[in-house]
Amino acid sequence: MKRLLVCLLLVGVVGCGKSQSTANLAACPDCEKEVSKRATACPHCGAPLTQQASQPEPPAANVNNKDGGMTGSTLSDFSSGVWRETLTLKGHLGRVFSVSFSPDGKRIVSGSFDKTVKVWDAQTGQETLTLKGHSDTVLSVSFSPDGKRIVSGSSDHTVKVWDVLP
Repeated sequence: MKRLLVCLLLVGVVGCGKSQSTANLAACPDCEKEVSKRATACPHCGAPLTQQASQPEPPAANVNNKDGGMTGSTLSDFSSGVWRETLTLKGHLGRVFSVSFSPDGKRIVSGSFDKTVKVWDAQTGQETLTLKGHSDTVLSVSFSPDGKRIVSGSSDHTVKVWDVLP
């Protein structure tokens, strides 16, 4: 089975970030409408509900963290049927606002409050490159489709394109 990876922001999680009204809901596999995770049949289409309809969702980032401590990223997978952390990336000195995988899945890029863009090895979690040049928070990062460039957007009102050959 293909390994599913999800990138999550670490925020010193207090809760899962979901309201009580949606925490106990799942999507019906037939009609895709929200149903209670406790239901045995969909009230909308009558389809029987199995374990698949009530699988746990990945933890969500809690944006109400009082100290704003988003300083790393965690990779998790669900291939075994249980969410588990597979990698934690540490190195930014401030909140992490954006992360993205390279097209080949071998690298991860992150942008931070510390005004830097960092490139990481997705297997080992090792920082491989730090790009400096923004004068304010980096809010958005992404790889180009060929993986040879990174684009970053910042609160300094600039968008920068960086050459980062694989």
